[in-house]
Amino acid sequence: MRWNATYQGILRFTIQLMRIKWLEDPAQEGSAPEAAARTKCRMQDVSADAPVVSRIHRSWLAISEKRLLVWLAARLPEAVTPDHLTMTGIAGAALCGLGYGASGRSPLFLWVAIAGLLINWFGDSLDGSLARHRGIERHQYGFFIDHTTDIVSQVFIFFGLGASPYMRLDIAFLALLSYWMAALLTFIRAVATQIFQISYFGIGPTEIRLGLIAYTLVLLTLGPMEFTTRFGVVAPISVIVVCIAAGVFSAFVHMAWHEGRRLSAQAEIGDKVAQAEIRRNLPAWQYKLHRG
Repeated sequence: MRWNATYQGILRFTIQLMRIKWLEDPAQEGSAPEAAARTKCRMQDVSADAPVVSRIHRSWLAISEKRLLVWLAARLPEAVTPDHLTMTGIAGAALCGLGYGASGRSPLFLWVAIAGLLINWFGDSLDGSLARHRGIERHQYGFFIDHTTDIVSQVFIFFGLGASPYMRLDIAFLALLSYWMAALLTFIRAVATQIFQISYFGIGPTEIRLGLIAYTLVLLTLGPMEFTTRFGVVAPISVIVVCIAAGVFSAFVHMAWHEGRRLSAQAEIGDKVAQAEIRRNLPAWQYKLHRG
């Protein structure tokens, strides 16, 4: 029994060693130019062996926005870099938060918040487009910096809303939590399925910014809006945010459940295919040892 277990271990180690040797065989790397390209890819902060992530952006304004961004990227001065635009986006978000926070002193500060949202869109949306236009993408670095700064920007904007007289702080944080739930689902799916979906139900970051601008214009026109209920004084925006949060949570649970079942079925099929391939390539006695 001990000899049989030892023999199985040696056989498995030999098979694994053969697989590693095959993967490291220079003949499998292609021609010299291809090998050089792979080395250059690694040196440029891009893993040549990393899975390709498909980017899906199907918001209502995605096509028009892309055309505008390409047009702007082609006309920016050479001195402007994607990193400059990223910092511009953060500055716009900070300006927006300050505008909302200061609106308690004067409603005119709401115009500052609107200007901040526009600046945030300009920097946050154009940095990647500029990098692609100039062929200077740094995929891993760009992904990390872009989405890290997005989180900081969102904190600035929603905290500013909560500090304003037009939205309660807990309601603003509930709106931020809803946004982050959608973002987390996007990131988890990107890791699990290599699909990075930016928009859901036709709504993406740009549409959300436009919604905030529209809400701010309504505030400039009508001022604070509240009505009395048996639960106390309630602002319409609070009801809207609560309904949105409930919808986002329901969609999150539904999509996570659906994606989990799909991945489970896919894994079962993959296991069956792998076992069939092993059984086809190994003699019967080796297959029995492999099954252990």
